[in-house]
Amino acid sequence: MSVINHGGRGQQIDPDLLDFSANINPIGVPLELKRKISANLNQLIYYPDPDYCGLRKQIAAAYKLDFKNIWVGNGSVSLIYEAVRVLNVRTALVFAPTFGEYEAAMRKMEIDIRTFQLNKQQSFQYNADEIISYLKQNSDIDFVCLCNPNNPTGSMINTNAIRMIVNYCNANHIWLMLDEAFNDFLLEDRQTFSFEQDIRPQDKVIIIKSLTKFYAIPGIRLGIAVCPSADLVTRLKERMEPWSVNTFAALIDENIINDSDYKQATAEWLKTEKGYLERELSKIRDINFYSSQVNFYLLKSPRMDLAKKLMRRKVLVRDCSNFRMLDSSYIRIAVRSHRENEVLIKSLKQILESSL
Repeated sequence: MSVINHGGRGQQIDPDLLDFSANINPIGVPLELKRKISANLNQLIYYPDPDYCGLRKQIAAAYKLDFKNIWVGNGSVSLIYEAVRVLNVRTALVFAPTFGEYEAAMRKMEIDIRTFQLNKQQSFQYNADEIISYLKQNSDIDFVCLCNPNNPTGSMINTNAIRMIVNYCNANHIWLMLDEAFNDFLLEDRQTFSFEQDIRPQDKVIIIKSLTKFYAIPGIRLGIAVCPSADLVTRLKERMEPWSVNTFAALIDENIINDSDYKQATAEWLKTEKGYLERELSKIRDINFYSSQVNFYLLKSPRMDLAKKLMRRKVLVRDCSNFRMLDSSYIRIAVRSHRENEVLIKSLKQILESSL
């Protein structure tokens, strides 16, 4: 995996594309954040607080955490890279298929990488017992990257199973990085899968969270690291460049994160559109989709050129051929607005029916 091709490049390729390649909430930027940005344009002449105390306290209040155990960065990816540096990783375990930036970060720092292949026949689901068994057989591993929910498969692991893995890591001097970038889309089920309330001071765990997807702010970017102690926060802060979060991102507060109207609108959209997509996708003979509780699906089709065919119809999806274990018969689609989802379904049917 030498090149990471991310989704979300529709605007650069063609502004008229319907972009299903990036998993961004189509409800859009919260109105309160828009208002705060407009009201604070005059703050652009000042440097942000390099300690981000106000922002960290607002995030802590929203998630019911201790602000001393929270650090922030320019999106979750920057925190992934910094965590790898700060923890002096030597040998890392990554799962496959999963988000490519874990491996990219390791290779950049010449870290030895072990790959745990998730079972296709088990829909790429995590299994805590199998993971612990693998770690026992590979005792030189000192760092594990686990994406929950996993991108691009949508597979998840609950907090009880995570605790089993964490306990093993604690006893064997292994750091576990949990990437919860899409966890907020679980809404009512979030606490079943998010480890943020279960983290203990002695745990060798760092949780990476992102506000980019749920709150539709990839342009200003804000990532969160939830650490077991203030000591790790200090180490991250000392290694990262100052002012890594911009003034607009630093305006995000507890009211925006916990905006009940925004969450309700998101919940209603997601339930309705996931139901629509699953019903329609199940009617298409040459499409199989993997179960997902979040705002994207991994699809498989015998058509190896499906992403290209969709592009000709001005529909951009995520070609998954650069994920380990996957090829161009796999694509990932975001859940979009109903109008956009109708276009996607119509395009899929036209392409696949024309090949019969």
